[in-house]
Order: sequence, then C-alpha cells, then structure tokens
Amino acid sequence: MRRSVWWVGVAVLAVGCHTAAKPKESDTLHLAMEEDVIPLDPHLHDDSVTHSVLSNVFDSLVTFDRSMRIVPALATRWENPSDLVWRFHMRKGVVFHDGRPFTAADVKNSLGRASRTKTSHFLSSITRIGVLDGETLEIETRAPEPVLLNKLVKVGIVPTGTPEAPHAAVGTGAYRVVVYKKGSFLEVAASPGFWGGRPAIPRAFFDVVPQPAKRASALARREIQLARDVKPVDLGAATPALPLAHITFLSEPGLNVTFLGVSLRAKGPLQNARVRRAIFWALDPQELLETAWTNACTSSRDRTDRWCSSSSPGVREPYGRARYTQRVNPAQNQKLRHLLEGQRVAALGTLQAGEPFVSMVPFALLPDGTFVIHVSSLASHTGNMLTSPRVSLLVMTADTSDVESQALARVTVQGDAEQVAASHPGFPAARGAYLTRFPQVAESVASHDFSFFAVRPTSARYIGGFAQAFSLSPDALAGALHSA
Repeated sequence: MRRSVWWVGVAVLAVGCHTAAKPKESDTLHLAMEEDVIPLDPHLHDDSVTHSVLSNVFDSLVTFDRSMRIVPALATRWENPSDLVWRFHMRKGVVFHDGRPFTAADVKNSLGRASRTKTSHFLSSITRIGVLDGETLEIETRAPEPVLLNKLVKVGIVPTGTPEAPHAAVGTGAYRVVVYKKGSFLEVAASPGFWGGRPAIPRAFFDVVPQPAKRASALARREIQLARDVKPVDLGAATPALPLAHITFLSEPGLNVTFLGVSLRAKGPLQNARVRRAIFWALDPQELLETAWTNACTSSRDRTDRWCSSSSPGVREPYGRARYTQRVNPAQNQKLRHLLEGQRVAALGTLQAGEPFVSMVPFALLPDGTFVIHVSSLASHTGNMLTSPRVSLLVMTADTSDVESQALARVTVQGDAEQVAASHPGFPAARGAYLTRFPQVAESVASHDFSFFAVRPTSARYIGGFAQAFSLSPDALAGALHSA
C-alpha cells in the first residue's frame, strides 16, 4: 500500500505569503511536522520527513514535479549514449549557499560520498562516474537502469570537500539553514542567489509537534499555517469548539510503501508456504485501505510502485488474487454517477505551446467511461489536442450559496484524446452518444468544420465533499456509470 501524505493548511496562506502589502509577519511561514529531521546532512538519512524538509536546502540532479514526473533540477538535460551510460548536462551559473560555484565535480563527489552512507542503496547499480568537463557528467551502470533518475532524486548535492560530519548545511536549494534547534524547530531563509529565482516565502519554520491533536489545534488557532500528517478525524477531535472554515485539506500521493515482510531465516511456522498463504488470504487489502489507513493510501502492485521504481506488468499476482484498486463506497459511487449524468459541460485542459490552456466543452459518455466531445476545427483546443493528445477534464457540480465551495463534488480526469473521424470504427458510437445527449446539434455534427474527439481516461481523482477524496482507475470510473 502506498501512502498519501496529508497536509492541512490555512486557506489564505498563499495570499498572505505573496502580497507585499501584508504585515511583515505574514512573510514567515510556520509548518508543523510529526518528527524532527534526523541530521542536516542529505546523505545520512533515508527518512521521508527529513527528505521533505532538506529538499528545500539541497538540490538533486533531477526532481519530481507535483504529478510525480521527473523534471530538471541541477541537470537541465540528459541523454543515453548507450544502454549503460547516462550523460547529464549541468545547469550554468549555480552557486552554493557559501558562494562556491557548482560544477559537475561536485556531483561526482556527492554521489561518491552518498555511496558510503544510508542512501547508498539508491546508487548500488552505478559502476563509474566520470566528469567530462565542468558542465558534463557521465554515469555508467552495471546493467540497464531505467529508473536511475527516480533514485537520483533522493541524493542531494553538496560541495566538494564536505566532511563526513559537516558543521553547516550547504546546498544550492531555494532556502539556507539559519537556526536548527534539535527536537524543536528548523529555521530557513530564502537564498538570494537561488538559480530558480527568489522564493515567494522569505522565511519559514519547521516546528516539531509529534502529537496530531496539537498540530490540529495549532492550525485551528492560526498559530501555524501548514501541518503535515493531520487527518480530518484529528482536527474534529482536537478542535470541536473552534471554527474550521479557514482550513483546507490537501492530499498528494507519496512515495512511502507499506508492506508485510517475513523472515525465512528463523525456524518456525513461516517456513511453511501454506502458512504464509493463509496469512495472505486472511488480510483484506480493501478493508485495510478503508479502516486502518482511512483511505489515505492506494493499493500497489508490488513494493516499489511506478513512482519510485520499475514495475513488471508480466508478474503474476501472488496466490492468484487479482490486483485491486481504490474504490469509492456505494453512496459516493452513486453521487459520482449523478455528477457525470447531471453536468453536461466540462473544463478541458490542453497544452498550447507548452503552456496550460483551458476551455469549456459539452461532453457525452460512452459505456466504458470514454468522454466524447465535439469541437470546431478553428478552436485552439482542437489544434492543441492534435499536437499533444494528453488532456484533462474537470466536471464539477453547480456552485450554490448553501454549499461551501470546498464541499462541491467534482472529478478530474486525465486521459488521451483521439480524433474520431467518420472513417473511424468508433464514429457511430461516439456520434450516437453525443446526439442522444445533445439532439439539437445534429446540424453541426454533419458539418465538416466540426469533429469528434474521444478522451480515454488513464486516471481520475474524485472529490465527493470535504475530506472525501478518491483516486480512481479507468475501470472504477466506468463502473460508476453503471452503479445502482
């Protein structure tokens, strides 16, 4: 099971941090986390809390964006001269917090240093690291390593000559460490020389608050602006008499994978495969998702999952159990169906010259959950889909004054758009579904200036109300259309 990290924040936080006219104290952000950072060294830990904090101080060669896609960081581009070699090109003009210039040699020394520490398992496949020049580095692996980039995200870069026990945290990140009081807080300040531009938040405190109830209470009392790993139940139990309208819950997929492991070295009943099989069948993964983790995680095919390592589509499920996916409960399933049936217009997100472009489009649905849209050949989004078929759709319940905006039901769908011309085998079904829903557009359907596009979902995120969020597979989304 792969956990999501719950973040809770004051709704006006972004405004306060980005508006210069606000009082000076609004330039300082307080975040509460459940654990302290282990060390201030990016190579001496393999801990999610520490990594989430220190990633603001230490950059890596590449990093993840909010959608968990690999994007450039200290390396602006890379290529593979062969199956075993990765060649990275460094970002120019980068300096460390102490003023030293960043070069490819710092990467080589950082990876060598990390290979002797707790992060060494991320680099175990590397056999050679070579500096071609100040801005170019090569990494060779003993076998093809398609997920090397994912692993390099975890390795922060430090200056050449950094001792095994450094006295200061010196990186190239957006923030530099000002004060660290073990067990209490870490203060950081924006680095004026950061290569990505000056951060919008000048100063931040990472406060150590182990108890979820205390983190929740501090949020409700506006003593902090963000809290990590606080669930709705924590907030309700800790602050029953306080107003909560200013608080927003955010849940993003995380990289932590929880699994039950057994040791086969010690003598005992676990040596017997039938016992292990019995334990496997005694556990209900879906029940664990819904109860022990309160739907704050999703099922994983294996213990690596697609965000942090390669998956093997051909791997047989253990003991014949089919892969399961996160499911909404029957009431939410019906609510999702009513949403898709009741709303006839969606927000369509496309890419236009690499920039987001949003428009509104009427839609119909096929039984398998495919969205059908009918668009003009002159519309910008039509050209965008032909150039870059990766799109998103947002369907949202109508806004009313008696329902808070955060509680409005909505579903966001990621998918691939394909033009459905008259010669396409799917044209009759697409045309039929669309005209059934919009019979008044029969004339434009016959026009050559319009065409159908089928958007086939690859994933979906359904928000059924406040703190009721579910990640859905395409099959689960289609299943909602046939719910009772």
